[in-house]
Amino acid sequence: MSSEYIRLINIFCEHGGLQKILDTLETSEVTEKANGFNLSILAILLSLVSLPAQIYHRDVLAEFGPRLITAGKSRLLSIPDRALRDVRREAIEAILKAVDTLNKGNDKEKDSEVLRLQVAHLCLKS
Repeated sequence: MSSEYIRLINIFCEHGGLQKILDTLETSEVTEKANGFNLSILAILLSLVSLPAQIYHRDVLAEFGPRLITAGKSRLLSIPDRALRDVRREAIEAILKAVDTLNKGNDKEKDSEVLRLQVAHLCLKS
């Protein structure tokens, strides 16, 4: 990790970047429309915040981690059937990986496994 990378992550967080992403996740409804908020966008946003998770301060993770996970899970599990059929497998895997990464500091591996089972159930029903 370079000091410049850490400095940029700090600037991003200080200027409300995590809060803006969280607001987007909490307020946007998942849709099957091409220009709407879909699972690919959800995967990108969750990956964006989870990739540097190892360098976030523990207070930042404690504040934003559970809220990001909750927002991501609720959007994923409330996806319309048609939107689920149109999404690529990689997007769902990216969401699950992001949740795993954000959960690591919380020792909630069981929650990650439950989410994987819920997603598998959704896919089977679809």
